[in-house]
Amino acid sequence: MAAIEAGSKSTLETANRLNQTGTTLSSIIDEIVNLAQMNSHVATATSEQMLATSEISENIVMISTTAEQTKDNMVDSTRLCEELDKESIDLQLLIGKFTL
Repeated sequence: MAAIEAGSKSTLETANRLNQTGTTLSSIIDEIVNLAQMNSHVATATSEQMLATSEISENIVMISTTAEQTKDNMVDSTRLCEELDKESIDLQLLIGKFTL
């Protein structure tokens, strides 16, 4: 009878340990799921930041291009103003040649 009780007690202890192991494994699995979700959030945030960085880079290129075009337009405007000034002087000289 003692052997049966010892076997029963041993079986009960083994069952308790298996139950504790199952609970521990369940907790570990929950933490793994949490880590996977965090990794997913980090990946999403990284992707969004990459998109934002790309858009900012494209905008900087557009600003640079616009600034370059503006500079070129200013150079052209300055050249045209100088030409108009020269033409104005030439016209004043021609008008000065007329006598009444």
